Amino acid sequence: MKRSTMQCKDIPDDLFLEAVRDSGRTPSGWATRWDVQAALESLMGPVPGRVILAKARKLIKAEKMDGCTCGCRGDFQLPEPRSIPGHGIWVQRLLDQAGAQQA
Repeated sequence: MKRSTMQCKDIPDDLFLEAVRDSGRTPSGWATRWDVQAALESLMGPVPGRVILAKARKLIKAEKMDGCTCGCRGDFQLPEPRSIPGHGIWVQRLLDQAGAQQA
Protein backbone atom coordinates (compact mmCIF):
# COMPACT_ATOMS: atom_id res chain seq x y z
CA MET A 1 0.00 0.00 0.00
CA LYS A 2 1.36 3.41 -0.96
CA ARG A 3 1.67 6.19 1.62
CA SER A 4 -0.24 9.26 0.47
CA THR A 5 1.24 11.85 2.82
CA MET A 6 4.81 13.08 2.93
CA GLN A 7 6.81 12.70 6.13
CA CYS A 8 9.97 14.48 7.23
CA LYS A 9 11.97 11.28 6.71
CA ASP A 10 11.16 11.62 2.99
CA ILE A 11 13.44 14.68 2.82
CA PRO A 12 17.15 13.82 2.99
CA ASP A 13 19.03 15.79 5.67
CA ASP A 14 21.63 17.00 3.16
CA LEU A 15 18.94 18.27 0.78
CA PHE A 16 17.19 20.21 3.55
CA LEU A 17 20.46 21.72 4.79
CA GLU A 18 21.39 22.71 1.23
CA ALA A 19 17.99 24.40 0.85
CA VAL A 20 18.69 26.36 4.07
CA ARG A 21 22.16 27.28 2.81
CA ASP A 22 20.86 28.47 -0.57
CA SER A 23 17.88 30.30 0.92
CA GLY A 24 20.01 32.02 3.55
CA ARG A 25 22.01 34.09 1.10
CA THR A 26 20.90 37.30 2.79
CA PRO A 27 23.17 39.64 4.77
CA SER A 28 21.91 38.03 8.00
CA GLY A 29 22.40 34.47 6.73
CA TRP A 30 18.94 33.48 7.94
CA ALA A 31 16.48 31.59 5.73
CA THR A 32 12.73 31.73 6.32
CA ARG A 33 10.73 28.52 6.28
CA TRP A 34 8.88 29.76 3.20
CA ASP A 35 12.14 30.23 1.30
CA VAL A 36 13.28 26.75 2.34
CA GLN A 37 9.91 25.30 1.38
CA ALA A 38 10.08 26.94 -2.07
CA ALA A 39 13.60 25.62 -2.62
CA LEU A 40 12.58 22.08 -1.66
CA GLU A 41 9.40 22.21 -3.74
CA SER A 42 11.42 23.20 -6.81
CA LEU A 43 13.24 19.87 -6.45
CA MET A 44 10.65 17.55 -4.89
CA GLY A 45 7.22 18.91 -5.72
CA PRO A 46 4.73 19.97 -3.03
CA VAL A 47 6.04 19.77 0.55
CA PRO A 48 3.58 20.54 3.38
CA GLY A 49 4.62 23.27 5.82
CA ARG A 50 4.19 20.94 8.79
CA VAL A 51 6.73 18.58 7.23
CA ILE A 52 9.21 21.46 6.84
CA LEU A 53 8.82 22.30 10.54
CA ALA A 54 9.12 18.66 11.62
CA LYS A 55 12.31 18.16 9.58
CA ALA A 56 13.74 21.43 10.93
CA ARG A 57 12.98 20.31 14.51
CA LYS A 58 14.92 17.09 13.99
CA LEU A 59 17.91 18.88 12.45
CA ILE A 60 17.97 21.51 15.20
CA LYS A 61 17.82 18.79 17.85
CA ALA A 62 20.73 17.04 16.11
CA GLU A 63 22.60 20.42 16.19
CA LYS A 64 23.02 20.45 12.41
CA MET A 65 21.34 23.87 12.18
CA ASP A 66 19.69 26.48 14.37
CA GLY A 67 16.36 28.22 14.20
CA CYS A 68 12.77 28.44 15.34
CA THR A 69 10.06 25.88 14.65
CA CYS A 70 7.20 27.39 16.66
CA GLY A 71 5.23 28.16 13.50
CA CYS A 72 6.21 31.80 13.18
CA ARG A 73 8.56 32.86 10.35
CA GLY A 74 10.75 29.91 11.20
CA ASP A 75 14.14 31.44 10.52
CA PHE A 76 16.84 28.82 10.04
CA GLN A 77 20.62 29.18 9.94
CA LEU A 78 23.51 26.80 9.51
CA PRO A 79 26.33 26.96 12.06
CA GLU A 80 29.66 28.37 11.04
CA PRO A 81 32.19 25.69 10.06
CA ARG A 82 34.51 26.85 12.83
CA SER A 83 31.92 26.32 15.53
CA ILE A 84 33.00 24.52 18.65
CA PRO A 85 31.70 20.93 18.85
CA GLY A 86 28.81 20.67 21.29
CA HIS A 87 27.92 24.36 21.10
CA GLY A 88 25.03 25.70 19.07
CA ILE A 89 25.31 28.73 16.86
CA TRP A 90 24.12 31.08 19.62
CA VAL A 91 26.95 30.10 21.96
CA GLN A 92 29.44 30.40 19.10
CA ARG A 93 28.15 33.88 18.28
CA LEU A 94 28.61 34.98 21.92
CA LEU A 95 32.15 33.53 21.95
CA ASP A 96 32.95 35.38 18.71
CA GLN A 97 31.64 38.67 20.14
CA ALA A 98 33.64 38.22 23.34
CA GLY A 99 36.80 37.52 21.32
CA ALA A 100 36.25 40.63 19.18
CA GLN A 101 35.82 42.82 22.27
CA GLN A 102 39.07 41.53 23.78
CA ALA A 103 41.04 42.19 20.61
